[in-house]
Amino acid sequence: MSHPRIFYCPQAKVSANVELPPDEARHALRVLRLAVGDSLRLFDGRGFFYDGELTSAGRGAATVQVNTQVASTAEPHVRLILLAALLKGKKADFLIQKAVELGVGEIWFFEARRSVAQWHGMEEDDNESDAARRERWDKIVVSACKQCERAGLMPVRLLPSFQNVLEQSPETAHRFVYCGEHEAEDSGVQHAETASCTLRDSLEPILALIGPEGGLTPEEIASAMQARFQPRSLGARILRAETAALAAATVLLYQAGELGK
Repeated sequence: MSHPRIFYCPQAKVSANVELPPDEARHALRVLRLAVGDSLRLFDGRGFFYDGELTSAGRGAATVQVNTQVASTAEPHVRLILLAALLKGKKADFLIQKAVELGVGEIWFFEARRSVAQWHGMEEDDNESDAARRERWDKIVVSACKQCERAGLMPVRLLPSFQNVLEQSPETAHRFVYCGEHEAEDSGVQHAETASCTLRDSLEPILALIGPEGGLTPEEIASAMQARFQPRSLGARILRAETAALAAATVLLYQAGELGK
């Protein structure tokens, strides 16, 4: 028996007739060619799946009879927040997509001192408005949730400054700032595998602070450490910002028991 197709429908609830959002309806009817009577699986973006049946279809509109709620087995058990220096265009898209698949809880983008991407100048650089960019990011999150069968949407936030990141970080969180090895002598960096912190099955959020291509400045690293961020290194190789963010997320999720056994 084939697995039902998955569609995003924030209004989904048991024993209700719900209309798919326009984009989802078009995909169901025009791309997948689903017909009345076909089975679908919906997710509401808040952590729940629902199985149902297509009851009407026509002119780009689709109605689903929701029958049962289904438990999601792919929701992360730990809340990992990536605090990532803002990336340009497709690099940000890539990071968002892969973060969802890995099980990252949230991404907070911010402008660092050495950031190439500046939020106030991005519209001029790529001719895309703030609203259009956020809409694209929302669609990437939805698509990635379908891919990895997560039923909860991963929030993507934009903070105007590095200082805002420090001020808004949850007080009780495990905090890590990632530095290059060349910065280790001044900041007391430990490799990820030797750092002493118990993350497995943590009930507190985990924060991973990642700088831009040029890295965080010594002043930013010092400010992070004053805000109780523990310095860590991903090794001797110089990584692109999006690679470093995903590597840090993978290490922390593994240490927290979210990946592997």
